Amino acid sequence: QFSTQAMTVDESAMKVALSGVLQTWVSDKKAAEKQTTYLVGFRYLNGRLHVSEFKETSDQDPFGAGNGTGAAPR
Repeated sequence: QFSTQAMTVDESAMKVALSGVLQTWVSDKKAAEKQTTYLVGFRYLNGRLHVSEFKETSDQDPFGAGNGTGAAPR
């Protein structure tokens, strides 16, 4: 289970970084909990919005080194 705590948006690149807590469960018992950030990229194809990228990334540099977009947290 992933609970989002912060969202950073790069509108021009059509990417969103989601930071939060990932909880891993085995049956009804919590096995692990960690702070993590995921990057989700989007693209339009034939008039429809698709997820083009999904990966775990760094909270300090969620869009990659040298991105330079100036994206602001939301």
